[in-house]
Amino acid sequence: MNFTVENDTLSNGLSLPIDGLSPGAQAIIQGYADGYQCNRDFITASLFTVVSAAVGKRVCSDDGRYRNYFPFFVCLVAPSGSNKTTPMREMLRPLSNRNASNYKIFQEEMKKYNAETNAGKENVEKPKFRQLIISDSTPESRIKALSENPNVLLVSDEIATMLYNMNRYNKSGEVPQLISIWSVDDIIINRK
Repeated sequence: MNFTVENDTLSNGLSLPIDGLSPGAQAIIQGYADGYQCNRDFITASLFTVVSAAVGKRVCSDDGRYRNYFPFFVCLVAPSGSNKTTPMREMLRPLSNRNASNYKIFQEEMKKYNAETNAGKENVEKPKFRQLIISDSTPESRIKALSENPNVLLVSDEIATMLYNMNRYNKSGEVPQLISIWSVDDIIINRK
């Protein structure tokens, strides 16, 4: 079976409008699209996703009746070889770097915590990992990460991976949880 990728067809079709964005944001999007020779929408969607994760619930539109936050569930769908993954990873790099830095800090804080608790100190607050990105997680660990961090981005390089992992451990109601997360609803879990 042969696959042919016609990047001109991909890039000449309808595209997400970026003219309402700042000139700097437009330049970043177009620069990455040109540099990676990929559809501009891959960069735009990835950038919106990263900004959504960074902003979290600190920004919303409010028309007096409804508060609308900006969670994004983004799925980049295009033929294999159309260069979706590399631009997405590049847009995620600032969050990935911060995530790695936060993990190193967490490890150091855990060493101090363990030393203090081993020395018999009581009422020592256990450190929390300020996690920004989750890729492979159980529903319980995802909810824990969300409860400890206001902005967490679930990233899956392939949609098939995410779909196969749904309800992998049990019939946990994972899909309704994800819908609630997208709706920025609270999730209260009293089981583990």
